[in-house]
Amino acid sequence: MKVLCISDLHYVSKKGYEVDFGRKCSYGLEFLKRVLNREKEVDLIIGGGDFIDDVNISSSIDDFRKIKEEFENAGIPFILVRGNHDIEEEKFFEIAENYTKPVILGDYIFYPFHDEYREDNTCFRKKEELEKFEKFCKENSDKKVVAIQHYLIYPDLKLGYPFNIENENEILECYKKNRVFLSISGHYHPGLPMMVWENIHFAVVPAIVEKEFSYFVIELDDEIKIERKNLSVISSVPIFDFHCHTEFAYCGKDVNAEGNIERAFLLGLSGIVLTEHAGQLYLSSEDYWSGKFLEGVEVLKKGKEEKTARIREFKKSLLPLKNEFVRIGLEVECDKKGNITLLEEDKDGIDYLIGAVHIIPDEFMVSKEKMKEGFLKFTEFLCKNNIDILAHPLRFFRRNKTEVPEGVAKDVVKILKDYNVVAELNFHTNQPDPEFFSMCMEEGIKISFGSDAHNLGEVGEFSPHIEFLNNLKADLKEVLYFGK
Repeated sequence: MKVLCISDLHYVSKKGYEVDFGRKCSYGLEFLKRVLNREKEVDLIIGGGDFIDDVNISSSIDDFRKIKEEFENAGIPFILVRGNHDIEEEKFFEIAENYTKPVILGDYIFYPFHDEYREDNTCFRKKEELEKFEKFCKENSDKKVVAIQHYLIYPDLKLGYPFNIENENEILECYKKNRVFLSISGHYHPGLPMMVWENIHFAVVPAIVEKEFSYFVIELDDEIKIERKNLSVISSVPIFDFHCHTEFAYCGKDVNAEGNIERAFLLGLSGIVLTEHAGQLYLSSEDYWSGKFLEGVEVLKKGKEEKTARIREFKKSLLPLKNEFVRIGLEVECDKKGNITLLEEDKDGIDYLIGAVHIIPDEFMVSKEKMKEGFLKFTEFLCKNNIDILAHPLRFFRRNKTEVPEGVAKDVVKILKDYNVVAELNFHTNQPDPEFFSMCMEEGIKISFGSDAHNLGEVGEFSPHIEFLNNLKADLKEVLYFGK
């Protein structure tokens, strides 16, 4: 049984709202989405309270509704407990009524408490709530019990601010009497490692909106295992995002250069490359998606002559953002003659060329063998043009709903080595091939991380990348590309 615990989102959608406690309140909803997108293989999700930051802000009820909807969208059973910052009790239960009650899963009872909060932020649990809990436990006497609340039961934190429920000793005895083996709380923003009192385990979940933007995954079996995970990139080596789209992408959602940079810095990256589809900067959306760039560089020149191209606007907008942390890249493709989708006159100021095979001519799409031939031909075209990185190296076949032909991975590795090109590890609508990247490492081909972000919630999301390479027992210091 795996349980995802996320607490203290303190979300405020209203612009300009700031607090002086290190809380990134405007990120509460986004961070929730990031965690839920990551942790799909869990049996239950627990939201530990303080979903919003300030009930006096006019958006607070709508903000809580959005949060509740994100939990629903995950498609996994979940429980929400009300915190001391949350909207008033009656409205909270009206919105989240179906998710505030005990849940029985397998051998476990997950029992949420919604305690009384006073104006001075002290907290008390009513006697009738304990009695109701005892009755429920007796009716399900064959189950192990997990108690959930916002404030702490244990340990007793005497830090001035009220972190513990006032009648904690009474509650401890009640838990001991009623087979509670795990108690889960939030509220104390740093979180705490698991502690044990009288065979009861206590988990205190950190606040997702304070560095390192952490949450818990708890595994329940013969023993309890708690893994603290971070949205921040925690690595002994520099981590760069070499492939992050901007507001100039036809396929972008809410990405924008400044938002990308802000998130890259916040999440602890060492740098970011704002990388846009070069073909999209010359052609209309319709012409680009139909593969008109395959016809030759003349169509790029025509876009500039007719003043429909956006390459000048792109450079005017993004080049001033360059510094030690920010670089500019272009994701280029090739036409039938092997020319990249970037005119020579527009190369100035571009730091990285990321090559990508998205579309090949129809003449190659008639059979698996011809598709393999065309893919390898256009991959080599790109590498001959001195690209720095090959984006999502084998994703072309996945996008075309076909298996990677036999021998393609080995052939691509040879091309990358011959032209000294970096292989990009990319999970955007993609599942990288471990065997391909193992071959890259054996041949000394460097690997870059690319989020290929098309929305702000994807920027710097490198948990799968790091896990992927760890599973291959890769030495990150040896295999990663750190730029020019």
